[in-house]
Amino acid sequence: MTAVAVEHFDPPLDPGIQNAVLLLRRAGIETFESCEGGEGHSYPEPTVRFHGHRDEGFRAFAASPHAVQCTQPRQ
Repeated sequence: MTAVAVEHFDPPLDPGIQNAVLLLRRAGIETFESCEGGEGHSYPEPTVRFHGHRDEGFRAFAASPHAVQCTQPRQ
């Protein structure tokens, strides 16, 4: 039997962005801010911010080519 590590987030992840954040973190990408976006949220669109340089962005794309839609990558 294999133990699975469970991450706890404070405050909890927005439900609309949770899968994307967990997918990136399982790929070794260190996220530090996320928001599902929309009215009443910090960002107008779903957003996941992570540490790293440009190459880390390419790693994020490679980790989630179908699970995460990225319309405006920013550095």
